[in-house]
Amino acid sequence: MLDSAPEIFEVHRDVRGAAVVLHVSGELDQQTSAVLEGHLRQAEDLVRPPAPVVVDLDGVTFFGSSGLSLMLTHHLRCEGRGSALRLVAGHRAVLRPIELTDLGTVLTVLPSVERALEIPRQRTD
Repeated sequence: MLDSAPEIFEVHRDVRGAAVVLHVSGELDQQTSAVLEGHLRQAEDLVRPPAPVVVDLDGVTFFGSSGLSLMLTHHLRCEGRGSALRLVAGHRAVLRPIELTDLGTVLTVLPSVERALEIPRQRTD
């Protein structure tokens, strides 16, 4: 029996003007969510509100409950800082958990990074 190598989890940061984009790939689970949390905190410090923090999840192959919780926590953190957290996802591994938990009514999920960067921040007042 061959052991398969664990999938590599990676996060790459891309600063675009006042916005920060995090490109995430691999499995987002309890073990890897702490890594992404560190990157999200750094992105929140770098972003210049009202520009968004964009999390590109197109490379994510598994999106567990810890990933959902992390996105909700940082959605609230960004909102509290006058920014927005925008997720990019276009495949079932990410979209299905968001749909099942009804978090699509809270989180902003868009089909591309370009789209996430171009739409204006929605006012909450």
